[in-house]
Amino acid sequence: MGYLSDVAYVIRMNQNKLANETDEEYKSKFKQFIMECKSMDSTSRAMREYEDEEMTDNADSMYIDYDACEIKFHYQQLKWYDDYEDVKSHHAVIDHATTWNNDEWEERFDVAFARIGEEEDDIETQYYGTDGYQLLGIHSTIWTD
Repeated sequence: MGYLSDVAYVIRMNQNKLANETDEEYKSKFKQFIMECKSMDSTSRAMREYEDEEMTDNADSMYIDYDACEIKFHYQQLKWYDDYEDVKSHHAVIDHATTWNNDEWEERFDVAFARIGEEEDDIETQYYGTDGYQLLGIHSTIWTD
């Protein structure tokens, strides 16, 4: 069966208020980002998964919201190995969003990633942008039989 993880990431575009960017300009830039991700070899596989009905139906949350200018991915009990091609592609989408932050004079994207493995101490988190840490978090619970 293999090692299973709970994985989530959120990518949310920020409107450039310093440049008085209109809602239309803001949404247009998000669409540009998505089109770039669909056309790049490194990210296109992940983008196809957002259009795969079986993938989205089995996910806890998996969608691209063009009005809110955000991408959400949350999947439980998933084989998430760094050498898998689909995992590399999802990480490439995250990386591409962070490069937009480096290319803009304002942080364009807030990004958060979290993975919880089967072992108690196997937790990974990454946050980018000015408010990435507000997009998702990990909550531990205690249960008894």
